[in-house]
Amino acid sequence: MYFTFPFPLTEELVCAMFVLPSTMGGALASKENGHYTLDLITGMMKPKMKKVFLLIDTALTCLAAGILLWTGIGMVQSQMKIGSLSIALKIPNWVYGSFVPLGLVFIIF
Repeated sequence: MYFTFPFPLTEELVCAMFVLPSTMGGALASKENGHYTLDLITGMMKPKMKKVFLLIDTALTCLAAGILLWTGIGMVQSQMKIGSLSIALKIPNWVYGSFVPLGLVFIIF
């Protein structure tokens, strides 16, 4: 049996639920140091210099996540202010949008 129409409900759920596992996966990878790295430069460094490099890397990551967290909170606040709803499920968009700042909090943590 062939379906010739899209399923807006499932499409919306898949798109919305993709955000939470992505941000939580990023947080877990940060905790476990599981992101892909290119050891071209750090492979030639002495252990003490590697620690300095890791500190700089961590600080820059926290800075970037902090900026994204700030803008993510602003996004959620604007979604709440205008009262936008999802198309198929009629769920407030800020519910889905709040997954972004939540994941960024875990990345920073």
